[in-house]
Amino acid sequence: ERINGILKTEFGLHETFGSFEQAKKQVESAISKYNYLRPHFSCGLKTPQYKHAYVEPRTPKQNQDYLNHSQVNSGIPVTE
Repeated sequence: ERINGILKTEFGLHETFGSFEQAKKQVESAISKYNYLRPHFSCGLKTPQYKHAYVEPRTPKQNQDYLNHSQVNSGIPVTE
């Protein structure tokens, strides 16, 4: 849901398009900008493309630690 809102508000996908091809072209452009130009807080204010290309992936343990920390801070019960 969040990405849909971002694509609509930040990249002009809230308008009505004249054709399917025009809509497809705009969506492809918006997704490219979202991944290659727009910094993300979840990526340390880097782009997803940068994080994917230059940052080592997390280990399963690091992923679980991250999820547990996120859930604790959001009030979601943590299950082990």
